[in-house]
Amino acid sequence: MGAVGQLARARRLLAALAQFASEEGICLAEGRAGPALAAHRRAEPLLEEFIRTTSLGMARCLEPGLSAWLEKRRCNLDLARACSERLRAESERVRAAQGRLSRLAPVYRKRAARPARIHAAA
Repeated sequence: MGAVGQLARARRLLAALAQFASEEGICLAEGRAGPALAAHRRAEPLLEEFIRTTSLGMARCLEPGLSAWLEKRRCNLDLARACSERLRAESERVRAAQGRLSRLAPVYRKRAARPARIHAAA
């Protein structure tokens, strides 16, 4: 494959990486961490191929696209951190509620029925 073909291939790989980064960002913004992680994992082999096949000269030609992709990745990382913090806060809230419930539950449990004193004397 010639230099022009390699550059075209690198452009296609970069476009696919940008598409996966966009999909990941949308999922993170919607709070759907599972699909975001799936998009991220699907992009990994493409990134490895891009790194393996792209020379420094080609990377310079692709610099605007690379910069845009890197910025999307930074934004996604910020979204992932915010999502993680929301999940951590929700987990702490649930743990606190479970602690309160464990302290209050014994008060509301049915007690075993005891025979009244009147009936015991009979």
